[in-house]
Amino acid sequence: MEKGKSGITLTFIAAIAFLFAATGSTLALVLLTGFALLYEKNEWLTKQVLQALLVTIAVSVIMLLHSIVFDLLGTFGANHNLTLRQIISGGPSYESARYDGVSIILSLLSILITRVVRYGSYIFYIIGFFKVIKGFDARLPFISGIVDKAFGIVRPKPAPQQFQQYQQPGQQPQQFQNDQGVQNNQNNNTPNQ
Repeated sequence: MEKGKSGITLTFIAAIAFLFAATGSTLALVLLTGFALLYEKNEWLTKQVLQALLVTIAVSVIMLLHSIVFDLLGTFGANHNLTLRQIISGGPSYESARYDGVSIILSLLSILITRVVRYGSYIFYIIGFFKVIKGFDARLPFISGIVDKAFGIVRPKPAPQQFQQYQQPGQQPQQFQNDQGVQNNQNNNTPNQ
């Protein structure tokens, strides 16, 4: 395991970055990113820490847009702050209030978006944590491409492979027949005599 200038292994620092991101310690993550960029100056470490930071930023931006959109919908009278318990029971126990269908749908959609984003980010953090502990690049989907572009790394896409039909040596190419059993050969277009 490679040690950095500080004497701490780089995999440990990268793993701590993913732990800070998963626990919501954004300030600690930003400070650790600055430490990796300015003091350690190791490309691998910087890429891992930036991936953890970018996942955290992406989650924050998505949740901000979620709040803006659903708050705008709330100005038109739709309630999106219902909990699952309120939706199932129809309201608090002391009230028998019924909620309109729009509020229920918006609340369910809000809960779904929130949980998918939160749990998806935890999956990214877990994948990144276990990959960097083993010393590999985290290579998180979407995020690693952004980090590679920030470092000026362009990964070429593999060229599509063209498959050729295998022929045994000395064998003539086989001609295929169409549905009527006539050979599909361009040279046999002579009229019958």
